[in-house]
Amino acid sequence: MSNKLSLLLLGQSQVGKTTLLFRMSNAELPTSINATIGVDFTRSTVYVNNEAYSVILWDTAGQEKYSKISKNFLRKADGAIFVFDVTSRDSFDAIDKWIESIEDVSFERKIPYIIIGNKTDRPDRMISREEGQKYAQGKKSEYFECSGLMNSGDISKSLNRIVDLVIPTLNQFVEPLEPITKKDKCC
Repeated sequence: MSNKLSLLLLGQSQVGKTTLLFRMSNAELPTSINATIGVDFTRSTVYVNNEAYSVILWDTAGQEKYSKISKNFLRKADGAIFVFDVTSRDSFDAIDKWIESIEDVSFERKIPYIIIGNKTDRPDRMISREEGQKYAQGKKSEYFECSGLMNSGDISKSLNRIVDLVIPTLNQFVEPLEPITKKDKCC
């Protein structure tokens, strides 16, 4: 498949990025998920206008100590998905920092992104849908909500939309991200 693109899931630790990664790739959700250390990835196929796109979804660690790793991946990303937990004001407020990090490394190139409010199944919600939508509109972005745990909401819709936004930008030269194979050496 010649149509390849790389998308990053970015946000604070514990907002559900790894769960969304499993859901977006149609993989079965494991019974327990550990915090991502560094970077993880999976693949998904998305069809746009009857054309298949192989999407590599990169799950980045949300902890501050891994921010340099995330920035290295940002330079080569085709698009980004910013994720926050609707029950955590801190994770919502931190989206600004993640957006700034993508703007810092993208130079002349505008990397398309969307914003997802996750964990909508939880009763202790702090960020309303309206607040999320208003924030995204202010950033000239689109907003989606879901529950990665319950596999409900806009999970597949959000993935399809970010792919739609990325496709017109694919003619910009960017060195693609490729998964490290076992024969490749790191560091």
